[in-house]
Amino acid sequence: MKENPSKLLSKEFMECLFSFNRNFFCQQTLPLPVNHFITLVSLYKHSHLTISSLSKRLNVSKQQMTPIIDKLLKSGYVDKQELPEDRRCSSISLTNKGYTLLQKHHNENADNFEQLISVLSPCEINDFEQSLNTLKKMFQKMFSANSR
Repeated sequence: MKENPSKLLSKEFMECLFSFNRNFFCQQTLPLPVNHFITLVSLYKHSHLTISSLSKRLNVSKQQMTPIIDKLLKSGYVDKQELPEDRRCSSISLTNKGYTLLQKHHNENADNFEQLISVLSPCEINDFEQSLNTLKKMFQKMFSANSR
C-alpha cells in the first residue's frame, strides 16, 4: 500500500528538523539552563510579559516559572515591575544584560552557521538562500492558517 504523500512529507520534514537540531543546535552550549534561556528568548520577542503569560507561552506551570524568574532577576537578566492596575501582577522584561547575553549567543550561532556553509559553493549558497525564502513563505502561509 502506497503511503500518503503528506504523511511522507511530514516524516521527511521531521527527520530534517531532528537532523539539524542534532547536528547544529545540540553542538551549541547555552549560557543558562534551557528553561531560563527560552524565558529570555520569549521576553525578547514580546518585551513585557506577566509570569502567567510567560508560563502559558512556554507551557510551564506558574509554580515552575516563579523560581526561574527569581533566578533571572537575581542574575540581572530580567527586571520586574508591579502593574499599576493590579499590584498582584508584575511585568517581566529583559534588562540590558539579558539582551546582551541573547545577542552574544545569536552572534555565536551565526558565526558557527557561517562556518558550516563555507563548504558550499557560491551556487549552492544561492540555492540554499532561495530555498530558505521559499520555506519562509510556506511557513507563513501554514502558520497563519493555524492561527485563525
